[in-house]
Amino acid sequence: YYYAVAAAVPDVAVGFTKLCEALEKAGQIKEAIVACKGAVMRDGAKVADHVNLVRLIFAQPDPLEKTQLEDVAATVEHLKAEAEKKNLTDTRVVAFDLECDLAKRTHNNSLLAKCSEELAKLSPGTPRTLSLQWAVAMHNNDKPAAERLAALAAEKNLSPDVVNKMKEGAQSLKPAWRRAFTDWRVLLTVVFVVLVAGLVALRKRTPFRQRMA
Repeated sequence: YYYAVAAAVPDVAVGFTKLCEALEKAGQIKEAIVACKGAVMRDGAKVADHVNLVRLIFAQPDPLEKTQLEDVAATVEHLKAEAEKKNLTDTRVVAFDLECDLAKRTHNNSLLAKCSEELAKLSPGTPRTLSLQWAVAMHNNDKPAAERLAALAAEKNLSPDVVNKMKEGAQSLKPAWRRAFTDWRVLLTVVFVVLVAGLVALRKRTPFRQRMA
């Protein structure tokens, strides 16, 4: 039926939207992705159509195809542009939220840091934003930030299980001075500096004539 609707009005999104929903319910995910992609490319496409497209793509097992990742990136940029043009804060939030999903799926930590920073400006203190900021802090081994975000999550009444995992994760991080001393290059540098400082101090304490003897 929805194939017929999409064929009858091929220039608008609604038929493809309904077809995407029907195909997903039937378990035909690849076909649903094609239909959803058709919806976002036509007049009348809504933010929900873009979200459904990305959701279905990310429902696929790894590794995702390059074209699929490009489709997600294109969707994110389209939503950003629409939000900027029409000054739509909610759409901007959705765009950066999807971008963070893309960053996590592709293990792009620099992108995750950027999109979570934007979400912190647009929707600060939400469970989603806090969890993303915490993930960035964990990746950066930033113990104070991870602990602060875990405490803030508790204040915001996030699930006790989530808060406990955030606190445990933060506690597992090493302080900066301990991280430094697990790097053999830093250890060698410290040892060298200490030795040089000791020799300098020794020369200062040794009388000039005794050094010349």
